[in-house]
Amino acid sequence: WIALGVASTTPDAGPYIHHDGVGDGVTHSQRHAELELLVSCYGPQAVGYANLLRDGFGIPQNMEALKRAGLGFVDTGAVRRAPELVNQQWYNRADFTLRFRVATVQRWAVLSVLEATLQLNKD
Repeated sequence: WIALGVASTTPDAGPYIHHDGVGDGVTHSQRHAELELLVSCYGPQAVGYANLLRDGFGIPQNMEALKRAGLGFVDTGAVRRAPELVNQQWYNRADFTLRFRVATVQRWAVLSVLEATLQLNKD
């Protein structure tokens, strides 16, 4: 069996912000982030399945579903054997990381200041 989870999310330096002052006054912010997933494969063939899964990310056909979901594949880490003791029994385990890039877009209702009445006083 295989277990996986998001180990870390690292955002870029700052979001791109675009304000549409015409119409409804929506501000869009877009930020890129890098997701690191930890993948653990268990069983007698754990290392073999980890290598098979890792190598599968090099096949373009397998990437199509990720691209439709807005994920870009970056790379994989080394496969490491890490036997695990569970209930006084050792289980064969192999761990590796997967890294992806993702862009998230947010919409904010920010109204534009179209005109303002003000008076300047010089002192």
